[in-house]
This record gives sequence, C-alpha cells and structure tokens, in this order.
Amino acid sequence: INDTIQMVIALNNQGTNFRRLSAMKEASDYHFRALALCDAYSDTTTYIAKKNLVRTLNGLGNILMSLGNNEAAENAFRRALDGEQKLGSATGQAINLANIGSIKNHVGERDSARIYYNRSMEKNREDKNTVGISLCYTYLGNLDRDAGRMSEALENYRHAYTEGRKTDDVWHWLTPCISLAEIYVDYNAVDSAFYYINVGLDAARQIHSSEHLRDLYGL
Repeated sequence: INDTIQMVIALNNQGTNFRRLSAMKEASDYHFRALALCDAYSDTTTYIAKKNLVRTLNGLGNILMSLGNNEAAENAFRRALDGEQKLGSATGQAINLANIGSIKNHVGERDSARIYYNRSMEKNREDKNTVGISLCYTYLGNLDRDAGRMSEALENYRHAYTEGRKTDDVWHWLTPCISLAEIYVDYNAVDSAFYYINVGLDAARQIHSSEHLRDLYGL
C-alpha cells in the first residue's frame, strides 16, 4: 500500500533485530534503507515523521558504535537527542544520553560518562521507564567495576537485574545477569555464579541470542 511511515518502522525494527543477532551488515543495511526513506519522504513536520527520523538515527548510531566508529556514532546520537528534545520525549532523550555516555566511557572519559548516565537516569525516572532505569543501573555498575569499587558495582547490578525482571525485555536484563555472574566467578562464589549463569542460559536460548550465549558459555 506504499505506506512509507510503516515501512520505516518495519525497517528499523528489522535493523534492531539483526543487530541483536550480531549481524551488523544486515542491521546497517536496514537502518540505511530507513534513513533513505526518511530523507525522501515529503512529510517532515508531523510527529511520527520526526520520530521515525530520530529512531533511525539512533539505530545507525548503535551500529556505528558497535563497529568502533565513535565520532560518527556520537554525531548520530546527538542529532537524535536534539530531535527527541524538540519532540518532548523524556525516554527518547534518555536513550541517546545513555548512548553518548557509553561512547564517553569507551574513550576513557569516565567522569563525563557518569554525568550522561545520571542525566539518562533522570529522564527515565521522569517517564517511569523501567527498562531504561535498569540499563542506567547497569552502566553505573560498569563504571564502578572498572574503577575497582566492587561493592558499589554489585549494588548497581542487583538494582539493574531487579528492575529488568519487571519487564519483558529479556535482551536487556540479561546484561546485569551476566555481570553478576562474572563478579561471582571472579570471587569464586560458585553457587551464586551458577544461579545467574543458569538463569541467563535459559533466557538467552529462548531469544536465540548468540552474543549472550557466547558470554555465558565462556563463564
């Protein structure tokens, strides 16, 4: 039916699916096709058209970040953040603030990363976005773990895991699940480690996530 709006949504959904399956070339292809449709579409003023564009930019940013092209990824995330601010979407802003924080973390700017993660947490709480709150706890836990603050890291990971289990977003709550398992393995707390490993394996098999299965089998 030549419904461009729905085509963009479908292309971005497929791009996200392939990224989560670690198929980056296919994911990139879908997001670029979505961006091409956004650019070609005559309607650039309605809410859904603007939302489609920022979602596409966010998807591309995630691909670029996964491929290590941090400068281009940050540019995409900042464009998406600007769009979400204009749309008044707290959750949309939270997603892009967290992604910029991840880039800052990757390049060693830890203090900046913490600032962006905390800003993201504020926006997620504003929208009562449980998935986003869980993710921010995970990111803060990663910063604490990298700094050697293990008790703070465990506390943040537990918060992330608890919040994540309230949602049906298995992909995201598997991350703090694995992080908890990793710390317990490091401390030779075998029973606790196996608990989270087994919970994680069951969930990762259900969603066919090669990435999470890889990490859990490694543990």
